[in-house]
Order: sequence, then structure tokens, then C-alpha cells
Amino acid sequence: MTSSLGALLQADPAFASGATSFSSGLETLVADGFVTDADTLTRFLTDSVALRWNTFDRVVLVRSHALGLDTPRSDDARLALDRETEITTPGERARSASRRAGIGLLGTWARLGSLAAARYRDLARSTTGCGHLAVAQGLVHAEQGVSLADSEAVACWALLSGQASSAVRLGVVGHRAAQTALLEARRLVEPLLAHPVAADAVPHAFTPVTDIALERHSLAELKLFAS
Repeated sequence: MTSSLGALLQADPAFASGATSFSSGLETLVADGFVTDADTLTRFLTDSVALRWNTFDRVVLVRSHALGLDTPRSDDARLALDRETEITTPGERARSASRRAGIGLLGTWARLGSLAAARYRDLARSTTGCGHLAVAQGLVHAEQGVSLADSEAVACWALLSGQASSAVRLGVVGHRAAQTALLEARRLVEPLLAHPVAADAVPHAFTPVTDIALERHSLAELKLFAS
């Protein structure tokens, strides 16, 4: 499978990526009146990428992708990266959602016959705090022959499109307005993707409003999403 075709498969919204049950705190922000229309959704999307994904999840993804599949050395290094992701992610809800999505992605590929995904899924399940989504994405994308640039684009787009779809399901915007928000977000985040992650980059993020929203999500009586 070529990199482009592999990337299209990973980006297909019908593909069971393991992240469709999570709104990344959007559900709480909608309930609190922070996200109410296409404009506020666009700000939420761009903040999610610029202040979190680009400086944290993207860094983890790049490092996981670079580890390759040379077991057991790569597995040990990936577990160490997973544990680093765990201790640097604020909030148990965010950590739990990332792990569940990552294990879900690994499980899907394991059922499709990926030995590397099955092996690492079992390792992550048996190791406390492991199985994070960005780590899993780096592994499966590398195994499927998806280039790093395509892997980054797919992961970023999966986040944006997933959040936009969540907004539609929550009734904040319609499908057309969601596409408008995605187009605007794309214009703002493409320059970020044009700059590669520095070799010495350390995962970091600053999204206090979203972090608090994620933690408060568990207090809601009626919930459409797991986070």
C-alpha cells in the first residue's frame, strides 16, 4: 500500500479509528456557552491544534513514528514514550480518553491482521498509563507505510474533522457550517504543518479552558460523548 493510499484509509471517517466517542471537551464547552456557532467552533478547532496538538500530540506522534518496528527495542522505547505522555497530560479524563482511543485504534488494526498493533496493544494493556492515541498513530502509520508528513496531516485532520462532527451531533452547527469552520481552520493550521517538529522538541500544551471542561464532563447528568 502506498503512503497516499494508506493515509486516505487512515483519514476515512468510516474507519474505526477509536476516537469517535470523544469530543475533546467540546460537549462541556457547548453546555457552558463557550462554543455556540461556526465562529466559536473555528476558534475551538484552531486552539486545539495550535495550543495542544501541534506542540504535544504531534511531537509524540513524530517520535513514535521514528521508532519503527524493530522489536523488542522499539516496543520498550514506545512504552517509555507512552509513560511520558501519561505523566505530562493534565487531567485524568484527558489521559483516559487518549488511552481508550489509542487502544481502540490498535485493536482495530490487530483485528485487520497487524501483528505489530496486536503486540503493542497487549503490551500497553498490561502496562499502567500506556496506549495513548498519538503513540498508537505513530506505530500503525509507520507499519502501514504512511510517510511522516502524511501521518501528521492525517492525525491533525482526524482531530479537526472529529471535533467538527461532534459539533454537528451536539446541534451547535449544521453540516455546511461545520465545513466552513473546517476550511477556516485549515487555512490557519496548514502553516504549522509546514514547519517540521524540532529534533529536541519536548511535548507541551496550554489549553486550561479545555482541560477544565474535560474534567467537568464527568459531572454532567446527560452525556453524548465519553469526554
